Amino acid sequence: MHPIPSPRPFTARAFTLIELLVVIAIIAVLAAILFPVFAQAKQAAKQTASLSNIKQVALSTQIYVGDADDTAMLPCTWGSGTGYDVYPGNPDGDYAPWSVLLQPYMKNYGILADPQGPPLLAFPGFPGAPTWAAPWSQLFDTQYGYNGRAWTPQPMVAPFNPMPRSMTAITRPAETVMFAAKTGASEVLVPGFWSLYNGDKSPFMIQVVFPPVCDPGNFLQLVPNDCWGPDSFFATPGFNPIKQDVADGYVTGLVSQRGSGKMLITYGDGHAAKKAAGAMAVGTNYTGKGSVFQNKITDDSIYQWDGAN
Repeated sequence: MHPIPSPRPFTARAFTLIELLVVIAIIAVLAAILFPVFAQAKQAAKQTASLSNIKQVALSTQIYVGDADDTAMLPCTWGSGTGYDVYPGNPDGDYAPWSVLLQPYMKNYGILADPQGPPLLAFPGFPGAPTWAAPWSQLFDTQYGYNGRAWTPQPMVAPFNPMPRSMTAITRPAETVMFAAKTGASEVLVPGFWSLYNGDKSPFMIQVVFPPVCDPGNFLQLVPNDCWGPDSFFATPGFNPIKQDVADGYVTGLVSQRGSGKMLITYGDGHAAKKAAGAMAVGTNYTGKGSVFQNKITDDSIYQWDGAN
């Protein structure tokens, strides 16, 4: 009779150095493949949320206009009794930008912030301003801008008050820009540089966007080169001495291109779209490379930034 052999004792086998290096290399390759995919998915989700936000802003404006005898919304008002007393004791201190005017119809502060953008600037930015950040930040650091040049042009004669157009006077509302995702106050590097009206009394300038062509005609522009181009006002070292990021809108009138190189736009009929800068400059000779002073409107019938078309 043969004896039953005793089982061998179990001996654990360790990975060799080569095997460990192979596993690490595989993980690194998978990470290199998947991380950009995750980043793109996250960016796409933010872009979708931003497009939804700006569409809600435009639809709120449509309701506002319906209650305003079909008259376009002003970029801001002073002394209306509906705004914020940003300068206590000053008769001009009752300031209501379009973001405040829309609140009865919007009833939401959060949609004024672009999910693709940087954190909102935590005001106070004025004497007597509240110390809390919200909703002050959302109302005065809007990351969507109003195309006031089309809807409420500002004459070049005193007192320079904007003149809101009748909505029926806009011949192509579905092709005329109303709002666009834009540069926020936290991205503006010149302290206190806010206002198109009344000096630095308000952050109005960071609540509007500017068109591709600096052709004021009978209407006021901030400075001759405040529109689109690599040498435009917002891209100059005097305004933006450190950061000159094309995606943030410094070369496109504060209109942001954060959306994977796309601009997020809403039109006068309320529909939203994402388009490249070239598509938004249709009807002009804008190329993105020439001087802002060379920009011209070449075809009024397809230009999307002037309600007089």
